[in-house]
Amino acid sequence: MAWRLFYYPVVLPVSVVLWLVVPLSIGVAVVYKTVRTDNLRRLPLQVAVLVGYVLAGLAVLGAGLYLIQEYWP
Repeated sequence: MAWRLFYYPVVLPVSVVLWLVVPLSIGVAVVYKTVRTDNLRRLPLQVAVLVGYVLAGLAVLGAGLYLIQEYWP
């Protein structure tokens, strides 16, 4: 029955998909900073900063792509 997912995929609203970016970026930041950090006491702050960078970067890229799509001749 798993083959039905390929023929009839589940369609999620855009608002739900955008909120799924937050836990994804948190997970990536935790794994990356856990491997790269020297001092685990600073890990929560470093993870929070990296999550902010990732979300801000995705917002800037999304806005840029939206502007290109809307106003490119």
